[in-house]
Order: sequence, then structure tokens, then C-alpha cells
Amino acid sequence: MRAVLIILGVASLIFSIPFYNDFQIVENMYTFSLFIVLALCMEIFPILAFVDRKIHSSFIPIFAGSLLFGPIFSSVAVILIGVVSLIKRETKFLDRKLSEMLILYFIVGITSYLLKPNFKLDGFLHNSAIFFLALLVFLVIDVIIGTFNMLFLMRENKLKFWLKISTELLTRYIIFTLLAFILCIVTVNFSFMETVFASVLILAYHTVLLTVNGTKIAQYRLISSFTKAVDARDEFTKGRSESVKRYGIALVKELNLPPSFAERIAFASQLHDLGRMYVERSVLRKKDGLSYDEYLEIKQHAVISEKITKDTGFLREISNAVRHHHEYYDGTGFPDGLKGKNIPLEARILTVADSFDAMTKKRAFRDSVSGAEAKNILKNNSGSQFDPEVVAAFLKILDRESMDTPPYAYIIGC
Repeated sequence: MRAVLIILGVASLIFSIPFYNDFQIVENMYTFSLFIVLALCMEIFPILAFVDRKIHSSFIPIFAGSLLFGPIFSSVAVILIGVVSLIKRETKFLDRKLSEMLILYFIVGITSYLLKPNFKLDGFLHNSAIFFLALLVFLVIDVIIGTFNMLFLMRENKLKFWLKISTELLTRYIIFTLLAFILCIVTVNFSFMETVFASVLILAYHTVLLTVNGTKIAQYRLISSFTKAVDARDEFTKGRSESVKRYGIALVKELNLPPSFAERIAFASQLHDLGRMYVERSVLRKKDGLSYDEYLEIKQHAVISEKITKDTGFLREISNAVRHHHEYYDGTGFPDGLKGKNIPLEARILTVADSFDAMTKKRAFRDSVSGAEAKNILKNNSGSQFDPEVVAAFLKILDRESMDTPPYAYIIGC
């Protein structure tokens, strides 16, 4: 794939040479360089969105530059971003996303050459139409490439999830598009210093997004610290939260729920056993049967987990999920004996994910069971302990995967 990317990069540069004079690049070299620097700054510090997706605000200067300076700008910008990706060792981004960017922005540059927008204020409506036509071409090709990747490189349920993510990111990219349009107008109608000022404002906007993003990263780190504390308390449950999280996210995708739901499930999966830190270690590691008092102590961990998350601002929305992840669908669970749909959906998903993972992992008081046995237990308890709809979705996931190579959560490939 990297060889293909190199060939694409060289070919795009060679193909761009005939357009060099048409876009007056020499006369506008300062602006050309400014846009390149702006794109690189934004790409070095990307913005995190959802669990593992990045928003590339470098779209603003690259899209504007491709319209103003044609395909040679898009080729130079994306190749330099590739160099940055190599330095940062982001090989996954380098291999897939970068080649898509090269194709997309190069086509935007060709579109600009064919339609020749001048972005003068006296032709505002005409230039606006050309700009948004170029944007439409960009989006159509982006959707075609994304759909191809999801259909042929991934699974169908991930296609639905990708479409939902794209919808949720659409608002952000509408803002990016307007900023790119403004940048084009300012560059053509005002002086270079005013273009610099506009670029600084766009960079300031990116910095604000980074600040918000920094808060999200701090939240992830706090959750990771909580998870490590729980793992240190009981070696038999070490690493379980990560497996449960992967199962939970897989269920969110299978049930076609919004990506924002996936983040809540991810947090709840990692923190649902937080209350176990307040349970005596001797009780957690006891190999024989628990006494009545010890059983009551164990049951309290869900309530304690809820109190901790409820008192931690950004985790308040998952407090119900962690409190009720031991409720049974027939109403015989704890701590509140909720029944059926009265149990929060997050908790019903968490119950299935947590139970399957617990069954397939060794504990102090019992050995693990095979994936096939755990699957049968889920079937037999569907409608009593587990939500039938969630069980059916989880069984579909397991049926698509090999049952021979644990841990199954990693095979699912969330």
C-alpha cells in the first residue's frame, strides 16, 4: 500500500506540472506557503472524536488551497502531511487515509481548473456555486471511497456505524467548509497580511477545539487510572474491562445505535466494577462459597460504582448503567430488581458483554468455560437473565467469528 501511495504522490506531482502557470503560483508563493504551513500545523495536532476517530481540520487550508492553486497545491500538501505521518509513525493513517486525501484533493484541484472560480466579491453567487459544486464532488467521491472500504475491507455492520459517525461529524465539517470559503474570499480580495490574519483566526479556532479535545484526553486517562486500580485489586479480573468494552462496542454497532452511545458503553464497561475496590480482597479471592454477609458485600459493588461515577461530573450519564448491570430481565437481579425494558439499555448491553467475558475467564472460585458453552448459557437464559434482543445481536456477532481462538473480543475487531 505504501508503494502505491508513493506512486500516486509522484504521479500527481508530474500531472500537476501543466497546471503550474494557470494558477499563478510564483506570484502567490507567500500565500501558497502560508496555506501549507497552516495545514501542517493542524495535521500535527489533530482533534480526537469519539473513541478512536480523528477530525482533520487541515481540510480548511487544503480545500481552500486546492481551489486557489489547483492540483499542484493538493499534491504538495498531502505529500508533506505524509512526511509528518512518517515522523509521527502513524503508519495506519499513512497507508489508508493519506491515499484517499491525495485522490480527493487532487480532484478538487482539477475541478477548480475546469470551472476557474476567481472568488471576486462582484461574482459572489457564481463563485459560491462553483465552491459548493467542488465540495459536492469531494463529498461524493469521499462517500464512494468510504463505502468501498467498509463493504470490501470491513463488515456490513461497520458500514452502518461509519455512516452514523459521518452524520455526527457533518456539523463540524459544515463549519470547516464555511471557513475554507471565507479563506478563499479573503485571499483573493484583500492583502496578504489580511490573509495571514484570517489564517491566525482559523488556527485559533483549531486551538480552541484542541483545548476541548485535551479535556477529553484527560477524561480517558482518568478512566484508565480507575481501571488499573480495579485490575490491581483482583488479578483474576485483570484486563476484563477492556474485553467487556470491545464486546459492548460490538453490540452497539450490531444494534445500530448512535456512536455517542458507544462512548457511554466504553466508559461503563471500564468502570462497572469500580466498586470492587471497596470489597475485601479476601472476599474477592475466596475459592469456597460466600457467606450471606459476604454475598451482600459483593452485591454492594454496583451501588458503590454508581456513587463514584455519579459524583464525577462527566461520568454521571453512565451511573445508571453501572448500577444496574446485575439486574435480570425477569426482575430477579440486584440492586433494585428492575425488570425488562425498565432496565437501562446500556445496562442490558453491559450485562451480556460482562457475563460472556466472565464465563470465558478463569476466576478464583471456578474455571472458565468454552466459548461454545458460554454461548449456550446465553441462549438458555435469554428472556430470564438477559434481554433477548441483545442476546440475539451478540449471538450474531459470535456466529460470524471463529470460536477457536480466544479472546473472542479481539476477533470481533471493534
